[in-house]
Amino acid sequence: MKKIILFILGSVSLCTLSAQEPLKFGLNCIYNDSSFNELLSSRNKKTVDVIQNYNIQFLRFPGGIVSRSYFWDRQDLIPDALKLYGKFIANFDRQYDDLTTKNKRAGYYDNMADKVESALLGDSVYSDFLQFSKKNNIMPIIVMNTWYYHENNKVYSIVDENNATISNSKWNAILGNIKAQVQYTHKFVNTVYWEIGNEDHHMLPAETYANITAKYVTVIKALYPNDKIIIVYADNPKSKKIESNWNDNVINCLAKSKVIDKIDFVAPHYYRAFEDIIKSQADIINRVNDIELYSKYQMLQSPIANYPKIKLFYTEFGVFKKVFHPNYNTQMHGMFMLLYLMNFNATPNVYGVIQHTFTTKTNGMFFDAGNFKALNYGFTPTDGQSNSFFVYAPPQAKAVKIFYANNPVKAQSLTINNNYAYTITNTADKIILNILNFTEQPIKLKLNDLVDFNSSKKTAVNQYMFNDLSSKQWDYVNNSTSSILSNGTVDLKKNSYSVVTIQK
Repeated sequence: MKKIILFILGSVSLCTLSAQEPLKFGLNCIYNDSSFNELLSSRNKKTVDVIQNYNIQFLRFPGGIVSRSYFWDRQDLIPDALKLYGKFIANFDRQYDDLTTKNKRAGYYDNMADKVESALLGDSVYSDFLQFSKKNNIMPIIVMNTWYYHENNKVYSIVDENNATISNSKWNAILGNIKAQVQYTHKFVNTVYWEIGNEDHHMLPAETYANITAKYVTVIKALYPNDKIIIVYADNPKSKKIESNWNDNVINCLAKSKVIDKIDFVAPHYYRAFEDIIKSQADIINRVNDIELYSKYQMLQSPIANYPKIKLFYTEFGVFKKVFHPNYNTQMHGMFMLLYLMNFNATPNVYGVIQHTFTTKTNGMFFDAGNFKALNYGFTPTDGQSNSFFVYAPPQAKAVKIFYANNPVKAQSLTINNNYAYTITNTADKIILNILNFTEQPIKLKLNDLVDFNSSKKTAVNQYMFNDLSSKQWDYVNNSTSSILSNGTVDLKKNSYSVVTIQK
């Protein structure tokens, strides 16, 4: 039996629909990524074109887990914070179940501390990032350190041995540094999105996290009321490794602290069809049906149902993992990126998404010459040769470009079955259908089965092909309308993404 999921916003006027903003898109940046740092210091004007060409509106910095030990003003103290974090992991028994895993994780942070120390990171990385954001008209998302602070040359923990917040006497130093960071940041940019911590639901009790957040938010909003606040949100609140009702507890604590009205976004992270190698067409169909954004949305929406101002901002999502993955940087990756963006675009109350990540070899949108050479693909890509910094734009990056070129506003619905998926976007002057055929067989689809259609309406069709899902190059075919639209029937070629625009 076919599996069908339908997302409906309900009764909404066309005026409201046409006024909707498009889904925001951005990338995650790791502060110690050498490629990213080279980009920050680059004076190449072409980087501006690359950023704008692929609809990159946000950059998230200094990254995910590494934000727990990052000091914006004293990068020389990061190694000390990393070593403290390694000791914490070695004693942590909620997320990491066995001693071998905990010791391995602790050793990882000790090793990272040595690497950071040997790299002698300069204090300019933070300002370089802000200058780069300003130059490229990018909105920065700053992930704030909720774990460690420093006084003079020594690093201290913000939480005590019981994972509760430290005594009030220490908060003058912590909040003084937060105030300094906010004021310094605004020397470069006018508006900032502040993300308070990263996946703290894995590590801290909800009340502890909420107490830290309330103090940070109060300082930020007192200085710059127009800045935006993003808070941590458990992506899987029913996990046995997460405090029961963590999201509800955080929201309730922030309401009691009288700061809930200052919260703009909650930030779940989404990694689903992500881990294993895709081996067959049946496996592709299983992965498509395994993406559960809407059911997750319903669960995530419940704690904030009484706060309509608060929206979901997925500040991390990934499609495939690690550079050694056989499907990495393939047309398969591009096709799944389109499917993810269709999901996010149609899911209600989702403001934006951040792809993991930017330039790194693990899952980057772009590679520089050195990183690309290290991949040993055995060919020299022609894409991007005019750009002296970026050598190769992988298929998922081009999928983003194509998606945003065809989706001016958010979609109102998404339908998925075992052969194809489609979204419907209804604006004041047109209906837009995004249709993804993820099978190896062509499909003939009557438009009347999807929307109210008659042949007198002016209709255009663009089709983008994934002829070889294992190919590392992007394959694009833009057929003429007559060849794929006849008598109101769309000819969906195998492994294709079609955009049908129907004028009203």
